[in-house]
Amino acid sequence: MSCPPCCKFETDCEPPTKKTRFVSLTGDQLDEIEGLKDEKNRKNQTGWGIRIMKDWLRSTGKNPEFEHLSVEDLNNVLRQFYAEMRSQAGEKYGRSSLGAVRAAINRLINSPPYNRNLNIMQDREFNTANKTFKGLIKQLKIEGLDKVEHKIAICRDDLKKLVDTQRAIDK
Repeated sequence: MSCPPCCKFETDCEPPTKKTRFVSLTGDQLDEIEGLKDEKNRKNQTGWGIRIMKDWLRSTGKNPEFEHLSVEDLNNVLRQFYAEMRSQAGEKYGRSSLGAVRAAINRLINSPPYNRNLNIMQDREFNTANKTFKGLIKQLKIEGLDKVEHKIAICRDDLKKLVDTQRAIDK
C-alpha cells in the first residue's frame, strides 16, 4: 500500500477505514434527526403555547411539568386550562390562538423525549376537555369574539420592492 503525498513516512498513515452500509445511531441522535422535521416557526409556536400552559399551571399552584401526567389527570388539567386561559392583558384568546395553544400541547407531548402517542384533540379519554374547548369556541361566537382579523393586503408594487430588496441582500 502506498501512502498519500501528505504522509512523510509510511508509519504516519492510518489504514483506510471500510465504510459500512449501515450505521448505528444513539437515541439522542435519532431524536435530533426527528427534531429537524419542524420548521422554525412551528417550534416558536410550540414554545409560545407551552409557555402559556406552564405559566397557567404555576399561577394556579400546580406543577408545571404536565408532560407525564396520567391521561385522566391531563384531561382534567386541560379542561380547566382551556376555560381559564387568558392573554397577558387578561383578554380571552381568539379561536385561532386557542387552537394554536392546543396544537402546541399536542405536539410537545408526542415529540421526543415524551413520545406519549396521545391525541388530545381526538382521543376519547380527552372527551371532557374537548367538550369544554368546543364550548369556548361557541361562547366566543355568541360574544362576537370569534372573528379573525385579516390584515390589509400589500399592494403589488410594494411586494415587488420587498422581493427585489431581499434578492439584493441575498447576493
